[in-house]
Amino acid sequence: MQKSGVYKLNFKDGSYYIGQSVDLHSRLKDHYRMLIAGNHHSYKVQHKYDKEKCLPIHSIVIECPIEELNTVEDSLIDLKDPLCLNIKAGGDNNYGINSLTAKYNTIDIEMAFFLLVDHPGISHKEVADFVDIDINTVHDISAGRSRAFTEMKSKYPEKYAQLLKQKACNTRGKNTVVLSHSDGRVVTLITGEYSEFCRKNAVQSSNLAKVITGKRKTTMGWSLLEKYENI
Repeated sequence: MQKSGVYKLNFKDGSYYIGQSVDLHSRLKDHYRMLIAGNHHSYKVQHKYDKEKCLPIHSIVIECPIEELNTVEDSLIDLKDPLCLNIKAGGDNNYGINSLTAKYNTIDIEMAFFLLVDHPGISHKEVADFVDIDINTVHDISAGRSRAFTEMKSKYPEKYAQLLKQKACNTRGKNTVVLSHSDGRVVTLITGEYSEFCRKNAVQSSNLAKVITGKRKTTMGWSLLEKYENI
């Protein structure tokens, strides 16, 4: 039975994150999945996990009706507490340029994205220096990972297809594949990244190869969404 309420993620050093959900059990599993995959929506929480190399201990602070979630969450988040990993008050589910949970806003992401699309020979370091964002974020945009993929893919599908084709052409025979999971996750990989993906997601490499070549529809919930071959 689904239970709605406010929860807390507790790290070893005493730092914590407050969140809300209409399905507490499912939401807590989502946090762990995102942290392990390295694509948690809160860069502060992801950084803390990467530093401690240990998943936080979760606790349910209070169960409450859905209509009270925003108010209760907001009352429990203390942004002045140095141990609090929340970046904004509760009760706000905006994303992109209006989101304070994201490390960079939509304008930063779009600028980096169009630099990559319009200047195929530009290096990721040059993009990072010009836009003043972390080079790993540029890697994510180029590879179609995390929030950058979701926003640019939905807003500029043709441009993103162009970027992925450029990526395939610039990787000396390596193909680019886009995989989707039944739970909504989407990842982009090039040849050479398959092994690490399989290791992190408990997928057999032989089954993934069959999905990519069309000999199998799915494996562990993953299916082929798009494929760009270096021709």
